[in-house]
Amino acid sequence: MRGDFQPKEQSLGAFLEAHRQDPIATALAVIHQLEKLKPIRPVPVPPFSDPTMLEAWRNGAPMHETKHAEFAKWRETVSHRTYQIGENERRLRSTVWAEIALRESHPDMAQLMAAFHSDMWRLDRVSDDQVEREKQIAERLRAVARRR
Repeated sequence: MRGDFQPKEQSLGAFLEAHRQDPIATALAVIHQLEKLKPIRPVPVPPFSDPTMLEAWRNGAPMHETKHAEFAKWRETVSHRTYQIGENERRLRSTVWAEIALRESHPDMAQLMAAFHSDMWRLDRVSDDQVEREKQIAERLRAVARRR
């Protein structure tokens, strides 16, 4: 009975099959969203006013009640920055994938993506090698996160 019900696997399989059938259409759809795929400048996180108290909290001690409001605001800023960095990774990986997918069949569109990467992400050329590409992505994400 347990093996008869597999909706998650089937729906995921259907999604993957549709993607395999027309990845070019998916890549072309990314181009139409470029304005929404520019890097986000992550908010800077100021240091917490009491580093000793913060370190104690990281080690499991409760935050002193006089610092609750300030700490909540600081944590919200850290959380927002973390979200922005994650969103940047999603954006960069999506556009890099699209550029690679379009290189053979739509070189003009791939060139548009390359110009986008150069202008927005300061990525001169997306590598054909996957290991090198992962290094490029990681370096660009770190660089964007450091910009203030």
